[in-house]
Amino acid sequence: MRALVCALLAAGCAKTVADLYPINCTQDGLCPAPYVCIDNECLTSEPCDPVDATGCSAVHPRCTLARTGRASYGGQCTALAGSAAVGGACQVLRSAYEQDNPSGAFPWPDKDCSAGSICYAFEVWGISFESSVPGVCRAFCARSGACPSGSKCLDAFGPRYLPGYAGPTKAVGICYPECALLASGSCAGALECTPGLDIDGASGFGLCRAVGEFPRDEGTECSMPYPCAAGHACVPDGGKLVCRKLCKPGGSPGCTAPKSCNTTLVQLAGAGVCR
Repeated sequence: MRALVCALLAAGCAKTVADLYPINCTQDGLCPAPYVCIDNECLTSEPCDPVDATGCSAVHPRCTLARTGRASYGGQCTALAGSAAVGGACQVLRSAYEQDNPSGAFPWPDKDCSAGSICYAFEVWGISFESSVPGVCRAFCARSGACPSGSKCLDAFGPRYLPGYAGPTKAVGICYPECALLASGSCAGALECTPGLDIDGASGFGLCRAVGEFPRDEGTECSMPYPCAAGHACVPDGGKLVCRKLCKPGGSPGCTAPKSCNTTLVQLAGAGVCR
């Protein structure tokens, strides 16, 4: 509200938002164009390419993803940069302003990860009153072939996982360690190897994650913060993400008739889903 009032006053006095800098973002986490909300301040928008890490100045050297509108995000240059390398611990900063967004809250730019990476956690997309959640610095990518051996490019910010948001024209994902689906001991502790969607839009790969206290059952809708029960996959089906039981084509585990092991909803190495 403060930013909006300031903007109106500025217009009446023939001043711009820049003349009143610094000002806070409005209560809904937005700023008047051409400004974006970074670390709760309205800053001039500086678009950039997070994957190529290009387009930023020495003043704002790090290119990361940031919310640019009520339901949009894109690459933005920021001075917020830490020293945590890829794989290092970090804190995902949550925006409490977006609780009316069906996809959950798009995080504010973190302050921990170094250039070329972003702090990521599956849980950040759920509605919560916590100001931050623990995450891991993950490298940006546009294709799995650009990720280190043993990792694939997860479509973490794509429209399938975030249907309520519009992102940049050039898809941006994160490199995520891969695990073997339907293989015993693929993940440590209580983590489950469950499919994640590749940025190529057609395939998927196994990744280790917790299924949570209230996992979704077969046939119900799912998402990043609301995963499926163990042994199931959250896959595109009929224009939405649905939990389907994992199966092995021509082997075990199989499907109960009349369902069969489908390998076309999403292409998985050595696995399919019952449908």
